[in-house]
Amino acid sequence: MSTGKPTSWLTDLGKIPDLIDFFIIKNIPAQYQQIEESHDLNSDHTPILLTLSENIIQKESNTVLVNRCTDWESFSQSLEEKINLRYH
Repeated sequence: MSTGKPTSWLTDLGKIPDLIDFFIIKNIPAQYQQIEESHDLNSDHTPILLTLSENIIQKESNTVLVNRCTDWESFSQSLEEKINLRYH
């Protein structure tokens, strides 16, 4: 488990930030765990916090622009009809 974001911010600009903090878990359903960044330290390191709960943790759902029901053909036709990209 990790946030998927770098946790180590090296002061050397020639080096790439790295993900050095993560948790290894097994057989714990995602709805009982929450992972978040801790910005409390003034450091080149952003630790992460893992919360495990006996109860389901309510999480904000991610905003998505599309879903599996998106009709791309209809969307494409609608754009063609409504947007004129030709220069006059």
